[in-house]
Amino acid sequence: TLVAHTTSPASNIMYALDTAYGYVDIARGSIIFTEFDVYPSMPQMYSSSDVVKLPPFQIDYSVTRQSSVTVQILTPYIPPTVVADVVSGEIRDADMLYSDFWDGRNNAGDYVSGGVYTVRVIAKDISTSLISLTTVQMTIDSYPLRIYDVAISPLTLDNPAIISYQVSETMKVAILIFKPGTTFDEAGMPNPPENISLVKRIIGVRPARTNISEYWDGTDLTLSRVPDGNYSFKIYGSTDTTGISSVTGAIKSGTTLADDMIVAEIPVVKTVIGDLCEEFKNNSFFYPNPYTGTSGKFKLFIPATGKVSLKIYNLAGDRVYTYDLGARDGDTNVEHAWARVNSSGKTVSSGVYIAVFRYESTDGSQNICQMTKKILIP
Repeated sequence: TLVAHTTSPASNIMYALDTAYGYVDIARGSIIFTEFDVYPSMPQMYSSSDVVKLPPFQIDYSVTRQSSVTVQILTPYIPPTVVADVVSGEIRDADMLYSDFWDGRNNAGDYVSGGVYTVRVIAKDISTSLISLTTVQMTIDSYPLRIYDVAISPLTLDNPAIISYQVSETMKVAILIFKPGTTFDEAGMPNPPENISLVKRIIGVRPARTNISEYWDGTDLTLSRVPDGNYSFKIYGSTDTTGISSVTGAIKSGTTLADDMIVAEIPVVKTVIGDLCEEFKNNSFFYPNPYTGTSGKFKLFIPATGKVSLKIYNLAGDRVYTYDLGARDGDTNVEHAWARVNSSGKTVSSGVYIAVFRYESTDGSQNICQMTKKILIP
């Protein structure tokens, strides 16, 4: 009912002759979510085409009338346990799109373990005399600590090996490189053991969500050049910078690691297959020549892993000396002393001798190289 009257003078109040009547309909009903979705963060990829979903997760929703809203992250188990309270009892107006964000941490401020979680949004009436309550939820995969976007460039004559990757959060990262043929068990332990198979360590704190490139020059822990081959390596990391040793890469007990432990191989190819024989011939020789005294040496260059032997003949074609140097690692120089004796240990006479060098690769290229050198003994 609507009534109107004058306010002055107070002694002569006059009422309007019109009286208005009408009705107001109140239809509470249930609170309805007109919008609800959860969107992960999608980092930029520099080296691969993988799709990686990371926190923060954007939680979008809209309700049909003003409500008190709570947003929670729960475990998927029965009964569920609340992991994180994103929003607790915040007032949300009707027909407006709201966005809340979950950073992947629990209520204690620690990153949750990677796995499946439930995002639950509860909307209820503001008035305590009303009892309408509505819930929506969605299951998501959350792996906050990731090592991803991994790419490998092989080591060649002209370029070092490059391991590129990203980390989801700032971490101390360890890269351990092992000898070819090394394998890893489910816990990431190498076989043969690390004290036998480890070649190199690269350890340091790395920034989040940026392209990281680690360079390996092909040397081992003693700074000696390693031979060609496919070198196994693993990458692991932790946001706890004290949990991984900066010297050895050892993991302290109780340290939470990233969900990814990358295991792959780095090709080391310092030689070109077509040039193996040329490199063998150009870098193998005998000195001094002419050979005076009794301290001559053969110096043989091994371009890739293979077997090496040498034989010495006189001008009549008789073989006077044979020596098998056996299997050797690639990209190495081998020396063998020849004290000017035959296979029986007797000193040979003066003259011209023909040394035959033979190299057979065993790295899969199946190259067989043979060359001759004349040795003059005055």
